[in-house]
Amino acid sequence: MTPVFNEKGHTMTEMLIVLGILIIFTAWPIHSLYTFYQVKEIERFLHVLEEDLLFAQQYAYSHEEVTQFLFNSSAGSYSIKPFHSSAVKSKKMPEGVYVESASLKESDVVFTANGNIRRPGTLTIDTPNKRYRLVFLLGSGRFYIEPMG
Repeated sequence: MTPVFNEKGHTMTEMLIVLGILIIFTAWPIHSLYTFYQVKEIERFLHVLEEDLLFAQQYAYSHEEVTQFLFNSSAGSYSIKPFHSSAVKSKKMPEGVYVESASLKESDVVFTANGNIRRPGTLTIDTPNKRYRLVFLLGSGRFYIEPMG
């Protein structure tokens, strides 16, 4: 028996190139899923923030008590606090989300006993991907969140 040296196979370099391409195509969707997760987490946070603002407004109206919505960007949280008692509700904000003053300070979000906002104005919400504007309108206590730019 004579040894056969002309086996048809792939070289190590060819295998490494194919393996490298396979790793790149596998890692790309994983990165896209992580970005998608971050975007959905921010959308969920904004939705929960709207619900909590409405809760603070309803709490002020139903208890006939001035209620403050306090943002604490340094601690990464916000809370709903009636003026003469302890916080009713407190929540953490996602990492990388900050609330900044625009025409309204972070501590000026106060609902009067009839559910109206004490001072109309705007706050800026910075997220890792986008900036949003939280606008409080004069009068009926209405507000909305809109993306900037």
